[in-house]
Amino acid sequence: MSTPVIKASFVLDADGKPRGRSTGNYEILLQVDGAPEDAYRVVYELDDSYYDPRREATDPSTLFSEELTSYGDYVIQARVRTTDHTVLAKRSLFEALKEAHAGNNHPAILKALHDIQQN
Repeated sequence: MSTPVIKASFVLDADGKPRGRSTGNYEILLQVDGAPEDAYRVVYELDDSYYDPRREATDPSTLFSEELTSYGDYVIQARVRTTDHTVLAKRSLFEALKEAHAGNNHPAILKALHDIQQN
């Protein structure tokens, strides 16, 4: 059985720049890769500063995708629910974004990564 891993990537506009407001809140897509085949729900636990820090995703065909905005780093938890147990995954938002955009030297991506890491 593989271990579920939280993935995160910036939602990009047509020019390849991270979408978001000028205030530094970036649009981000969360997913869980490697969920067990019988997984039917992922509950993401975000930072307590969110209005709704618990988000549920129920579509395995999208890798349990969830969109959010963020301006800074924190540890995301994902509780992957299966028919007979729950698997916990944890990961820094910055680390997940850095992995997703490794090798992309677009100045806007580099700035967004820096912004997330510093806040």
